[in-house]
Amino acid sequence: MQEHWETWPEIQQTCTLANVTVSKDQLERWRLKGLLPKVTQVGKGRGAGSETRYPIGTANQTVAIVELLSVKEKFNFVGWQLWLRGFTVDERYWKPEIDNAIYQLKRTPAYVRLMDRIYSTDAKSVYDQIPPDAFQHTPLAKGLAKLTPDMQALSFGLLGEVATGRFNSFTEIPSDDPKINKDTISKFIGLPMQPIIAGIFPKLEFEKDFELQLGAISNVFHDLRKNPSITIERITPDIRREFLTILDIAGNLQWAIPALSRSPIGRFANAIAKDQKVQAFGIILWSAFRKLGTIQSNDDIMELAEISNSISAN
Repeated sequence: MQEHWETWPEIQQTCTLANVTVSKDQLERWRLKGLLPKVTQVGKGRGAGSETRYPIGTANQTVAIVELLSVKEKFNFVGWQLWLRGFTVDERYWKPEIDNAIYQLKRTPAYVRLMDRIYSTDAKSVYDQIPPDAFQHTPLAKGLAKLTPDMQALSFGLLGEVATGRFNSFTEIPSDDPKINKDTISKFIGLPMQPIIAGIFPKLEFEKDFELQLGAISNVFHDLRKNPSITIERITPDIRREFLTILDIAGNLQWAIPALSRSPIGRFANAIAKDQKVQAFGIILWSAFRKLGTIQSNDDIMELAEISNSISAN
C-alpha cells in the first residue's frame, strides 16, 4: 500500500530538489481548490498519532503548481495547465471547456448542411462564397490578417476543405488560376522558410508532409461528420501530455525563428498557445488523430521536441 502514497517528508524532499518551498497548509489550500487530489489519513483518525498520506505524484504536481502560479496567479489557468500535463484536478478546471468543444464539433455536420443551403453554388467549396470578415473575431482571422484579400479567400477555402472533410491535395483547392494554389500555400506556411525548416528537419519534405498532415486532419473531420461520437474518456493523460508537447514545439520554433512567427501558421500557433477554448478543440481533435492512427507518431513528436528545445536554447 505504501508505494501508492507519498509522505510529507518525501514531498518536501522533491520540492527542495526543485528549489521550491511549500507548507502543509499551502497543500491543503490547493487541495480544497481542487488543484491537488484527495489525501488519506493513516493511524488513529485525524488526531494525534495519525499521518496524512498523499497520492503518488503529489510532489511533482506541487512543483508544477508553484511553477504555473509564477507564470499567472489564476487558479483557472493553473488548473487547466495541470490537466494538460496529465495531472488529476477538479473537473471545474477543464470539463466546461471540453464539453463546449464537443458540443460545437458535434454540430459540424448541421453547420455544413446549412452552409450548403445558404451558399448554393457550383463551386467545389461553399467556403469560396463566404467573406473572410465573417471570421474576424476568431483565431483564423488573426492567423490570416496580413494576407491580401484574395489570399485570405483562398486560404479560407483551404481551411473549409479541411474542416468539411473534403481536402485531398493542394492542387484540388478551387481557384480561377491553378498556379496560384502553390503560391498561396507557400505564403500560408511561410515557404520562404522552407530551406531553414528543411535544415532543421532534414527527414521531412516539408510541403509534402504538410499536405499529408492536412489530409489526415481532413479525414478526422470526415469521420466526425459520419460518426460524431466524441467522449471525454478518449482524452487520456498521455494524449494530454502529447498535445502539450506539440504546443511547446510551436512555442520554441516561434521564439527561435522570428520569421516563422510572422507566417499565418506561426500566428495560428500563437493564438492556440493563448486561447484555452481553441486548445480544447485541439486536444479533442488530437485524440481523434490517435484513434484513427493518423498524424505524427509519438516518437516523431519527441524527436521534434528535442530539436526544437535545442534550437530555442541556442
